[in-house]
Amino acid sequence: MKLKIHSSKNTYSNIFLILYGFYSFFSILDASLLPLSQFMTSVKWFTIICLMLFFAITNLSKKIPIWKIILSFFLMIFFTISASVTDRLYLIIYAAFILNAQYSNLYNIIKTSLISALSSLFFVQIFCKMGIIHDYIFIYGTRKAHCYGFSYYSTVPFILYYCLLMYLYIKKNKLKIFEFVIILIINQYIFLKTTLRLTFYLSFITLGLSFLLQNIKKINLSNKMIVLLSELAFPFGAVITWFCMKNYDSSKFYWNLVNKIFSSRLKFMNEGYYKYPIKIMGNYIEMQGASAIRQTTNYFYIDSGFAYSLLGYGLMFTVILIFLYSVLFKYSCVVNDKALFVWLFSVLIFTMINNTWVSLNYNPILMFSFKAIASLRQRGGDNS
Repeated sequence: MKLKIHSSKNTYSNIFLILYGFYSFFSILDASLLPLSQFMTSVKWFTIICLMLFFAITNLSKKIPIWKIILSFFLMIFFTISASVTDRLYLIIYAAFILNAQYSNLYNIIKTSLISALSSLFFVQIFCKMGIIHDYIFIYGTRKAHCYGFSYYSTVPFILYYCLLMYLYIKKNKLKIFEFVIILIINQYIFLKTTLRLTFYLSFITLGLSFLLQNIKKINLSNKMIVLLSELAFPFGAVITWFCMKNYDSSKFYWNLVNKIFSSRLKFMNEGYYKYPIKIMGNYIEMQGASAIRQTTNYFYIDSGFAYSLLGYGLMFTVILIFLYSVLFKYSCVVNDKALFVWLFSVLIFTMINNTWVSLNYNPILMFSFKAIASLRQRGGDNS
């Protein structure tokens, strides 16, 4: 009987991972200049239907804890509302992936994501070399930023940065010196070709933290103070972002200095704050960003994940997301998982500046949130 149950779990896990890898692979291809929009619509609906069936089969006649029912309900409701308000169907798919990830472990999910991300990037580069799609180049003075088959030069560095986080997790931060050197060389090369500062500098922070935690064995993340700080980190990041967004004043020197350092992000966040007030259910934000296939003279783009979530996705969506990330951060400390801690710390910084904290196609960490909650509750002696 136990063997049969174990076999069923392996089957469910394999089906889930295949479905996730399938969606992740094509969603990244769709983000390129390949003409896949109609095909991707079919992929999205196919994925939604499969995930709904998967959820029904795996939860049929199964006793589900009350906390999971309540959280699943709010997650699905507010992700669906935000998807409708912002016209982003993939948010429903992301919610469904989070709900269905219970039969697979984080290691396998991350491994699948890494394979899907790298293979899709590989195919895009092949299509570039074949001349099927163009490698557009943005020129800013002496800077030349390659897009490598995508509509903007930040896409490839973003995906590769998360591949770095995945690799660090798979290796459990136990990198050899030559691996650090190779990663630093790759990071330098990507920066020279794309000129993107965010992932360039953030990679140094991530690698530095990873090296520190790897080599100083005395650091124990389960220390009560570190656990408390981990719980407060994402709410604090959101509050800091909200404060800057609300109080930015172009007449003040220090605000202008910070705005310049962060490439006018504060200015556009502040404009967005007064143009699209924070609502429970969010707003449809009309953003005008530069891309290889569309130029605009009326540039307006909110980069920060916290800022866009508050203004676009809405307050309830943001609260749920902050809650899930806070649980994950706390869990990483309680079990002293230093690789997971590095990932979440990096996402926290990234989210204050740019918006990838909901991008499950190459940032799959949220799919472990329900298991993290269950584990923390079990440690606390609550099995309801």
